[in-house]
Amino acid sequence: MDLTEDDVNNVCLSIMKIEGLISFSLEAYPEETLPSIEPFSPPPLLQKLHLQGTLSKLPNWFLEKLNKL
Repeated sequence: MDLTEDDVNNVCLSIMKIEGLISFSLEAYPEETLPSIEPFSPPPLLQKLHLQGTLSKLPNWFLEKLNKL
Protein backbone atom coordinates (compact mmCIF):
# COMPACT_ATOMS: atom_id res chain seq x y z
CA MET A 1 0.00 0.00 0.00
CA ASP A 2 1.39 3.41 -0.91
CA LEU A 3 1.09 5.95 1.88
CA THR A 4 1.27 9.69 1.41
CA GLU A 5 3.09 11.94 3.87
CA ASP A 6 -0.32 13.03 5.23
CA ASP A 7 -1.28 9.38 5.77
CA VAL A 8 1.92 8.77 7.72
CA ASN A 9 1.42 11.91 9.81
CA ASN A 10 -2.14 10.86 10.65
CA VAL A 11 -1.00 7.37 11.64
CA CYS A 12 1.76 8.86 13.82
CA LEU A 13 -0.71 11.19 15.54
CA SER A 14 -3.06 8.28 16.22
CA ILE A 15 -0.29 6.08 17.59
CA MET A 16 0.94 8.82 19.93
CA LYS A 17 -2.55 8.90 21.50
CA ILE A 18 -2.46 5.19 22.44
CA GLU A 19 -1.38 5.48 26.07
CA GLY A 20 -0.88 1.77 26.74
CA LEU A 21 1.11 0.97 23.58
CA ILE A 22 4.19 -1.08 24.50
CA SER A 23 5.17 -2.54 21.11
CA PHE A 24 4.95 -1.21 17.55
CA SER A 25 6.10 -2.64 14.22
CA LEU A 26 6.50 -0.84 10.89
CA GLU A 27 7.53 -2.75 7.78
CA ALA A 28 8.19 -1.80 4.18
CA TYR A 29 7.99 -4.18 1.27
CA PRO A 30 11.34 -5.42 -0.02
CA GLU A 31 13.35 -2.68 -1.69
CA GLU A 32 10.99 -0.01 -0.33
CA THR A 33 11.86 2.87 1.98
CA LEU A 34 10.01 3.33 5.25
CA PRO A 35 8.16 6.62 5.60
CA SER A 36 9.81 9.22 7.78
CA ILE A 37 9.04 8.66 11.45
CA GLU A 38 10.39 12.07 12.46
CA PRO A 39 6.93 13.40 13.43
CA PHE A 40 6.38 10.29 15.59
CA SER A 41 7.01 10.84 19.28
CA PRO A 42 6.83 7.45 20.96
CA PRO A 43 4.26 6.93 23.72
CA PRO A 44 5.88 6.84 27.19
CA LEU A 45 5.29 3.10 27.76
CA LEU A 46 6.68 1.98 24.37
CA GLN A 47 9.29 -0.72 24.99
CA LYS A 48 9.77 -2.22 21.52
CA LEU A 49 9.92 -0.53 18.14
CA HIS A 50 10.47 -2.90 15.23
CA LEU A 51 11.43 -1.27 11.93
CA GLN A 52 11.96 -3.39 8.85
CA GLY A 53 13.05 -1.61 5.70
CA THR A 54 15.22 1.34 4.80
CA LEU A 55 14.97 4.57 6.77
CA SER A 56 16.42 7.62 5.05
CA LYS A 57 17.16 9.28 8.40
CA LEU A 58 16.86 8.36 12.06
CA PRO A 59 14.60 10.72 13.99
CA ASN A 60 16.23 13.02 16.56
CA TRP A 61 14.51 11.27 19.48
CA PHE A 62 15.70 7.80 18.45
CA LEU A 63 19.07 7.71 20.24
CA GLU A 64 17.65 9.36 23.38
CA LYS A 65 15.09 6.56 23.78
CA LEU A 66 17.33 3.66 22.69
CA ASN A 67 18.02 1.11 25.44
CA LYS A 68 19.02 -1.91 23.40
CA LEU A 69 20.02 -2.44 19.78
